[in-house]
Order: sequence, then C-alpha cells, then structure tokens
Amino acid sequence: MHKTHGWPRASSAEGSLRDLDPQQTATILWAAWSGIISLAWRHDDRRQEPKALAELVGRAADLIVHGLRVR
Repeated sequence: MHKTHGWPRASSAEGSLRDLDPQQTATILWAAWSGIISLAWRHDDRRQEPKALAELVGRAADLIVHGLRVR
C-alpha cells in the first residue's frame, strides 16, 4: 500500500469519511491537486498567478470537504 492510501482507509474506519476505495480516493485527489497546481506552469491564458492559484486551492479544498450539493 502506498502511504497516501492509508488516510482514506483510516478515515473511513473511524466514520469521518464515506466508505470509499482508498487507492482510488487517493489517486483522484492527488490527480486533482496536481492539475490545479500545474496551472501555475502553463504558458497560455489558463495560467494562474500565485494569488489566483491560492484562491483556487482554497475553493478546491472547500469543494472536497463540503461537496457541491446544497444541504
């Protein structure tokens, strides 16, 4: 098991996360964060400057924690 797969499994076991496949969960989150961060390295109009990138990271964290649905 890769070290990033441990926290989804532990969080599912303690009941703070839904019961999701730990490997898939870690891979999806890693890929999403990697994609967001890579926006700083683009050489086109999608490039994000540090302040805008920080705002995107904050919004992404909020979406991960709170989801898209209105509750």
